[in-house]
Amino acid sequence: MEQLSKKNIFLQVHYMPIYKHPFYHKQNYLVDLCSASENYYNKALSLPLYYSLTDDEFEFVIEAIQSLILNHVKK
Repeated sequence: MEQLSKKNIFLQVHYMPIYKHPFYHKQNYLVDLCSASENYYNKALSLPLYYSLTDDEFEFVIEAIQSLILNHVKK
């Protein structure tokens, strides 16, 4: 996420477990209720995806991710 943000590609984290949302957090719900949702939440990122995203921007994101993966595999 940090490496992509250095290339001006900003990711978001979505789909947090419901008990982590502010409303439920204020209700004193226990944390770590579901290890599968916690695992997903800790690893998933949302790539830029919006209606006005141009083909060039889309290709830029793809190339940046491919480059990061290839650099990681080479190590």
